[in-house]
Amino acid sequence: NTRIVPPLFVLKQGNEKVILLPKRATNFQVSDRNFESITLFCDIPFVNKGRQLGTIMDLFPRPLLPEEHFDAVKVHAWAMDINRPRHDGYFEAIIIKRNN
Repeated sequence: NTRIVPPLFVLKQGNEKVILLPKRATNFQVSDRNFESITLFCDIPFVNKGRQLGTIMDLFPRPLLPEEHFDAVKVHAWAMDINRPRHDGYFEAIIIKRNN
């Protein structure tokens, strides 16, 4: 019986399942604009559909623009928790409660 208990415990515990909800993202809004640059932002919500707490340790957004159309555009992107804003590019780890 002792050999069966640990696997059953792990099975019952489950795992986190963090899901981005891009269809519920807000429209891009302008937060700053000048003759050389424009700063846009949007919110993309996510939920944890798993059975335990989830953790996001690092989050690196990656903007992709086709070079043949946007060869002179320089894009810098960062992600942050809107409740704990940072402007240094560092994403502070967060714990995500499960959503039932």
